[in-house]
Amino acid sequence: MYHLICDLFGIGYLGGRGLVWDVYIPFLFYFIPFGIFHFYEYLLKSQRQERKTLELRQMALQSEVNALKAQLEPHFLFNTLNSISASVPPQMEHTRELIAKLADTFRFGLQASESETVPLREEIRFLKTYLDLEKQRFGERLIPVFEIEKNLMEQPIPPMLLQPLVENAIKHGVGNSVDPVTVGIHVKRVGEELHFTVSDTGESSPNGLDSAVFMKGIGLRNTQLRLEKQFDKQLQIARNQPQGLVFNFSLPLNNEK
Repeated sequence: MYHLICDLFGIGYLGGRGLVWDVYIPFLFYFIPFGIFHFYEYLLKSQRQERKTLELRQMALQSEVNALKAQLEPHFLFNTLNSISASVPPQMEHTRELIAKLADTFRFGLQASESETVPLREEIRFLKTYLDLEKQRFGERLIPVFEIEKNLMEQPIPPMLLQPLVENAIKHGVGNSVDPVTVGIHVKRVGEELHFTVSDTGESSPNGLDSAVFMKGIGLRNTQLRLEKQFDKQLQIARNQPQGLVFNFSLPLNNEK
């Protein structure tokens, strides 16, 4: 290209052995500044990578510390609950039973954090204990109803997937109602899927059923995200009859069970 331009404008250029200078000098002018630019770019990338590696190390260290704390805190909690239970006089056996149930809920939560799945029977047992504790607060206003197909009890499901839905039913259904409210947990097989329903008959349901309104809470939002990420499923919200809300979702059936 250089020679063509020189010929076009009548400019002379080196020939013979001197032709090498027409290659060497442009290459030298390219290599020096662009070499500096490339080195600078490499240096910036290295610094960014080093910062990222340092941040990852810090995050890993923090995760290890949090994991150790997560082991210590429940251990301390269980010991404290056992000490409280031991100090309760024999005539307050009911209080002792409540403390034991509270310890069971924390113990299940700790086990759930270490497992990807649990048998459905364990999840249901945890929910029954949780509702027993809530019934001490609401009395006859809370009416738990379980309808579970017995042949599904060994099906593996993600732990504590139903608890946020039950908690929502208690908070917004039972908590804001003066009349008795039924909180239903239903699990059945539909084709090759497990179909879950959590319902309430409370009066505090908002006029609309915009899912964004319900997903503001941490529990419901986490349940929705777990369903999306793990199973590509959605949490469905519908109006219960004659009042209240119904939450539905489905999971693939494990045919090995």
